[in-house]
Amino acid sequence: METSTDMLREYLKGSGAACTVTLLLFIFYTIILGEVQLFPNLAFLLAVCTYLGSIVGVLLLKLVEPYQYHILYPILGTFFFGFLGIFYGVSIIYAYQLDGFFVVVTMASSMSFFISQFVKAQTIAWIMAGSGPFFLAVIMFSNQLARSLGQ
Repeated sequence: METSTDMLREYLKGSGAACTVTLLLFIFYTIILGEVQLFPNLAFLLAVCTYLGSIVGVLLLKLVEPYQYHILYPILGTFFFGFLGIFYGVSIIYAYQLDGFFVVVTMASSMSFFISQFVKAQTIAWIMAGSGPFFLAVIMFSNQLARSLGQ
């Protein structure tokens, strides 16, 4: 039987991995376009949206979990989480007037949430859980440092 601690660990592990993927793809996107004007604000917004979207990810995980020991589990999970990411991405780009690239970001983020659930080692799971907030803190700190050095 699954406890609330297990469910919390699934959420934190998945949302940390999803946030890491989101922020890394966002950094890549920013470097390609060279647009850094709203970078920290948008990075924070995307991180918050990732953690909010991960709540739905946990619910979807519970929906596909009965197939966990079936060969269809990875296929169903990847499909459903990919579709969830597309749906969530479309809603985010319309809500915040973002580029269509962010649909790819949310899809990859959602799929990484599902894939992270295959990690069973406790230490790695907690590292994954902390990776998203760590990258967000690095982005915020580096932005603040760049602003203080530039002025």
